[in-house]
Amino acid sequence: MPLQVRAVVQVSSAGSSSVWTVWSWITELLVCGLVPLVILLLNVLVIAETRRLLDQQKQLTCSVRLVNTNANKTSSTAAAALPPQPDPDYNRHQVHGVHSSVEQRSS
Repeated sequence: MPLQVRAVVQVSSAGSSSVWTVWSWITELLVCGLVPLVILLLNVLVIAETRRLLDQQKQLTCSVRLVNTNANKTSSTAAAALPPQPDPDYNRHQVHGVHSSVEQRSS
């Protein structure tokens, strides 16, 4: 036995439905039916976008960690293999020190 659903509309004595009754049905269907469904849909979309962004952030964090780890391994290996380099500022300070002492002697 199929289920039959039919809307009950009040009919005035003239035989036509009142504008108020139709307006009430439409507004109740919108407020109690359509609006909550739209809100639910928007919430599902927000949750999906949040998950997508979190996954993206995790991938970026992992790739940055891998790059930093590889860079640290390379730099520590290279630093251990190379002899220490002289400080370029050390020579410049020495040169200025010599010039200033020479200028003091000449005056």
